[in-house]
Amino acid sequence: MDDQGKSGYKGEHILEDSALGGFLKQLVDGSLVLSKNPKPLLVVEQIDRLTRLKPSKGKKLISLLLEYVDICVVEPSGTSYQLYADDGDDESLGSDIMLIVVIYSAYKYSANLSKRIKSAQKRSLADSVTKRVATRFGRLPFWLVRDGEYYAVVDKWGDIVKRAFDLLSKGLTSNQIADIFNDEGLEVPSSKRENDGKGVVIPDPKSVWTIARISRFFRDKRAIGEVKLKHHDAPIDLYPRIVSDATFYKVLELASGRRRNVVGKLTTVKGLLASYSYCFSCGARMHVDKRTRPSGYVDVRLRCSSVAQKTLKTRDCDCTYASREFERVFLEMVVDRLSESDVVKESRDDERETLKSKLATCENEIKEFEALLKTSNAPSLFRGLAVQEDLKKDLERQLGLLAKSQPVALKENYRRIVELANEALDPLNIEVHTMLRSIIERVEIYKSGDKNSVLLVELKSGIRRQAVKVKDKWTFIELEPLKELEATAN
Repeated sequence: MDDQGKSGYKGEHILEDSALGGFLKQLVDGSLVLSKNPKPLLVVEQIDRLTRLKPSKGKKLISLLLEYVDICVVEPSGTSYQLYADDGDDESLGSDIMLIVVIYSAYKYSANLSKRIKSAQKRSLADSVTKRVATRFGRLPFWLVRDGEYYAVVDKWGDIVKRAFDLLSKGLTSNQIADIFNDEGLEVPSSKRENDGKGVVIPDPKSVWTIARISRFFRDKRAIGEVKLKHHDAPIDLYPRIVSDATFYKVLELASGRRRNVVGKLTTVKGLLASYSYCFSCGARMHVDKRTRPSGYVDVRLRCSSVAQKTLKTRDCDCTYASREFERVFLEMVVDRLSESDVVKESRDDERETLKSKLATCENEIKEFEALLKTSNAPSLFRGLAVQEDLKKDLERQLGLLAKSQPVALKENYRRIVELANEALDPLNIEVHTMLRSIIERVEIYKSGDKNSVLLVELKSGIRRQAVKVKDKWTFIELEPLKELEATAN
């Protein structure tokens, strides 16, 4: 197990997403079963690889481990070791008192080291603010390296950033530039930590250029040298400029001009997925919000409403996603993976009559509840009335959709969507959204980390399509219509 980069002093190494934390979770929940007699031997390079927590917490961690394994701690010199076991009177086994002493020493060392690191960071920050020299800590933009006391631009990566800004200033969008870079086979940078702990940037052959990678260039002002350092209030000019101020602010103006917010008689729409998108993981509605970046650029975010549910202790969803990451594949699915016949719902003669019958029954129920409420104030009557009123609204909505779902009109809407999708999207967003709303019933969205994503589209005709992204590659899947699934279940 390797938890390099995880702080044993802060307890990051025992979280579930770390190697040791994941190992412990498997032992505790029973998904990993080890031999009890004899117990396996866990060999540790030094005791501080296991814990640098406070002695009381460190002792609990070691005691939990000793329930499943015996521990062999190798001394720093590598010439000797000490064994620890949960039981046994062998003199070769370390005692609990000795273990606590070792844990305390590791914690004390880390506490002192943490103070020295903080002090060094403060000195480095002061030098950077007053002398404009390179900081001795923190991550850099991938196109920069530390060169002595100052920064230097890596030509290979710097040329890519300059070209991206040049194309952006000419009016191309982030997704168009990503396509150009991928078609030309330009390498994608990836950060990696070497054995000495220093970070390096190397090409990642498995990655591709995406909208997010291009948009990241102008979400802050690092391209024109401005950076906001940790523990310092105001941004400072510290990095070498990769583009001119004129180019940067022209790109920013063009990008901000594409804001998904058009006011008119058809109400305000912030994004293509507004009003009919839901969380694939928990089913909650996705809200569309604008977010202002440090550079002043405004992008559109999809936020799962479950984040506002304070009583919900655990969530499987990531809660917020960039709208553009899904809009492109959503349009591709609708335009390239569907046909005019898919958007037309098969009409049944008895469907309208069935809905009207249900609506009449619901209206009678409402009248009965209203009559009972004239003589009683029982809470159950108010709840029953509210349920019937909600049902009435839903039935009226379904009847309205039937009235509007004329095959000819739906096919015309679909043809208009295809036409608009091949033109400049942003200024026509309100019309595209209106057309899509006429054929789309529901879109479910999910994203896990930077790699895996799910987009599920349900049309009002019952057709369902799903797109799954694994390692930057989207795969389209045809799903069974919901009505067929429901019939099978019944």
